[in-house]
Amino acid sequence: MSDTATVTKSDTVHAAPSMTGDFSRVLSGEWAKLMSFRRLRLGILLALVGAVVGSAAFAATVPLTRAVDATELTNLERLQVSMLGADITNIVVIIIAILFVSGERSSGMIQTSLSLSPRRVTYMLGKIFVLLVPAVVLSVIACWLAHLGGRVVFTMLGAEMDPITDLQVQQMIWGTVLMIPFYAVFAAALAFFFGSGLVSFLGVFLVMSLPTLSSVLPDAAERAVQWVLPAPGMHSLSGAAQPGDVEYTSPLGVLVLVVWLVVALSLAAARFRRSDF
Repeated sequence: MSDTATVTKSDTVHAAPSMTGDFSRVLSGEWAKLMSFRRLRLGILLALVGAVVGSAAFAATVPLTRAVDATELTNLERLQVSMLGADITNIVVIIIAILFVSGERSSGMIQTSLSLSPRRVTYMLGKIFVLLVPAVVLSVIACWLAHLGGRVVFTMLGAEMDPITDLQVQQMIWGTVLMIPFYAVFAAALAFFFGSGLVSFLGVFLVMSLPTLSSVLPDAAERAVQWVLPAPGMHSLSGAAQPGDVEYTSPLGVLVLVVWLVVALSLAAARFRRSDF
């Protein structure tokens, strides 16, 4: 009985390092794959250029898109326009995340990856974590570039904006930073769940469109739906949605985002465990 207890304890002691080492190997291998991902450099370039050029273009075309002069917009409206370029970055990152996950399955390389890391959930989480880190860095840079691009154009049009140090400006920029990492993880989770790049992208696009689609519902139903969707939560955290607005959900915005990611990752892990390759 003593020997049995000793063996069990020994196995327990060695199991944790094994799992830790396995995760480290996954991170190292997936990082190497990401750095050699042929679409990565082009994607980063498009994401950054799209952010600054997109916001500048949206700001410059305010008279056409909103039928008002830029000087007639409120400061909040100018802030919102100046961050629209980040949506372009978001789309690029979503595409990269989906291709990085689904591409390995379509090429058959996933069999090799799983032979090196038989724990499927460890492999999935490692791959998503490797995507998350550059997504956060890219999001910070892109959101600041987007805002500066819009700010420069608005200044040229005579529509001065509040200083960058203003609390509302900082909230808008840093609140928007959450968007890109969130959708990168969510898109990767859908790619693991569906195994199809196209279906995964359509799934992300559907979730992003739900706030608009819910506008056809009665007011009470629309309000209820907005409270459980990720986009209104982000808008509330960034200050784009203000108290009294239909999509204002603060202070529950962070909780809504966390729940969406936990559910998406849990479903992806459950489905991925049972997948045959």
